[in-house]
Amino acid sequence: MTRTPLLVTHDGSVDEFASIALLCGSDFLENYEMQGIVVINGDTLGEPAYWCTKRILNMCGQGDVPVGLSAARAINGFPWAYRQFPLILNTLPALPEIDGLEQQDIVDGDALLADIMTNAGDGELVVLHLGGLTPFAQIAGDLNLWHKVKSMYWMGGVVDDVAGNIDPGIVPGAPPFSEWNVFFDPPAVQKVYDNCLPAPIYQFPLNVTNAYPNSAEWIRTNLNPFARDHQVVDFLANAYAAVVPQGGASLWDVVTTIGLMNGDQKYFGYKEYRVYVESAYGANQGRIMEATSGGGRAINIATPNAKASVVSDYALEQWKSIPNYNR
Repeated sequence: MTRTPLLVTHDGSVDEFASIALLCGSDFLENYEMQGIVVINGDTLGEPAYWCTKRILNMCGQGDVPVGLSAARAINGFPWAYRQFPLILNTLPALPEIDGLEQQDIVDGDALLADIMTNAGDGELVVLHLGGLTPFAQIAGDLNLWHKVKSMYWMGGVVDDVAGNIDPGIVPGAPPFSEWNVFFDPPAVQKVYDNCLPAPIYQFPLNVTNAYPNSAEWIRTNLNPFARDHQVVDFLANAYAAVVPQGGASLWDVVTTIGLMNGDQKYFGYKEYRVYVESAYGANQGRIMEATSGGGRAINIATPNAKASVVSDYALEQWKSIPNYNR
């Protein structure tokens, strides 16, 4: 069976790391071949997130997958209070060390992204975005590589006037209907909407992902019973426990990553919207607006077809399928 080439970008918090592990599960490895992973300095500290990504891949037996760190920066940067988790995860005992890792040179993520897209066939590359779209928009735009994309899956945004997740206590004057991966760089989102054609975009907004909470009960009931026997589950149980005190956390990126397997699992349907992004500074910055009077970009908004527990159980099944690390 020929595997589909996959490019991944992520901004390095706990759920993104869980998604990287998920991509090492048996179903994903059977269907997709990771061409590379580009880390964005977004919901994270860039360098620790880069090292953590490499350690997770190594633990999961996929240490040969190329990883790079993008130099892209946000228009609206994530607050520093959100960015400490790669530092915590890099010290967890379940995550094996790699001798001399942090003495290695960091790979240029923008050059890696450009190389992957340049070498892909036309309409061949599936792109999974678990963060802001800035590096993808820059590289694909500068090199005119939009035609290399077969399809795009993205965790981002809210629709239908659902509340966003920009905390006004941290971001004064926060727009009430924006989500961080859009608010990170609204013009980059619009650039992708305008140019990444004819590839379909499958988008997983907060409307969907909020139904899959990361909770203490889920960790204790679903992850902890398997942690002693499965190293990846042990690592993820501890990683998710680190963010439980935040409140309001959900399996944003894991749910989106499972969307890659939707052809087999049928966990999601899709509803077409024609949209644009409000980029101007103000109360609607980063808001995905429905183009009710014509125009806009057609995107496919995910709609759940299965109970949340069925989807999270599938993630656990895939994590358990990863053999324990043997140095």
